[in-house]
Amino acid sequence: MSSPAANAAASRKATTLAFTLIELLVVIAIIAILAALLLPALSAAKDRAARIYCLNNLRQINLAMRLYADDNADTFPIHDDWPTYGGQRGNDPKYIASSVWPTNRPLNVYAQNLQVFHCPRDKGDALNNMSDPVWVAYGNSYLVPFALDSFRMKYVTAAKSLINISPPVKSSRFTRTDNKVIVGDWPIHGNRPTSDRRTQWHTRTRKRILNLSFADGHAVYFTFPENYSPADENIVPDPNYLWW
Repeated sequence: MSSPAANAAASRKATTLAFTLIELLVVIAIIAILAALLLPALSAAKDRAARIYCLNNLRQINLAMRLYADDNADTFPIHDDWPTYGGQRGNDPKYIASSVWPTNRPLNVYAQNLQVFHCPRDKGDALNNMSDPVWVAYGNSYLVPFALDSFRMKYVTAAKSLINISPPVKSSRFTRTDNKVIVGDWPIHGNRPTSDRRTQWHTRTRKRILNLSFADGHAVYFTFPENYSPADENIVPDPNYLWW
């Protein structure tokens, strides 16, 4: 049997080791403050990692384009519609995405890991009110200048239905390569509103900042001018502009 002195000593020890309610609340408050300070940094790091992953995808697609051109008399791919140069079969009929299987998407021979056509920050397409990721709907998160010149971009890939109007482009015809757009995130055209989250793949601002890859092989996180808009659709590409 314990003595009264021993019981008193044990009680004092338990009282010394226990947290008071105020101490516990202080610890919880400190943890909450640290979390509030760290979470934005962690979120920014995650966003930056996704952006870098996406840039690497664009570099690989750009390389696949050049490999295709090397094997096809210096010309870029001919395909059916905007997304069908590469990627997976989509689930939406728009741009005949659900009708074109991976085996009929010409760049897949040179980029056999189809995930290179999938941007991890793909949020859909505001222009067509597409809330599914473009990767799911069209089978491809990335847009190439296709078929006709538009939005100050000289077309790169040709349309099967427009061969007589817009013949396949030869890479050697590019007079300047450092600013010649080859491929970019799907919302790169100025007809997607910057106020829509589906245009904000890599930023939480209302600026149009998207990934692009150019004919010289480099890829950048590119900030478009604030006045870039649907009015740019019919402006003739100019190699001396910011892009063409």
